[in-house]
Amino acid sequence: MSAYTLTTELMREWHVRGDHAGNKSRSEYEAEFDRWLEAHDREVTARALHLAADRLPAFHDRNAPEWAITSTFKWLHERADRIEAGGFDD
Repeated sequence: MSAYTLTTELMREWHVRGDHAGNKSRSEYEAEFDRWLEAHDREVTARALHLAADRLPAFHDRNAPEWAITSTFKWLHERADRIEAGGFDD
């Protein structure tokens, strides 16, 4: 299996050039893909925020110990680094 990963630009071009049943213009297909990508990005961001919120119960208690807040931030940063590196461990 190849380690090659398709780019967003290539996927957008494939969508625009795809065999579509409609009679849309190139700009309409580009806009259609861009809307899909924006929705996808919102879903991913929301998922990340939900995961973060699940790990932040310490903020519901103003008397939370400093270590709880610090470890939560550390976890968020480490998870973000893993995601940026291509790891999606849940």
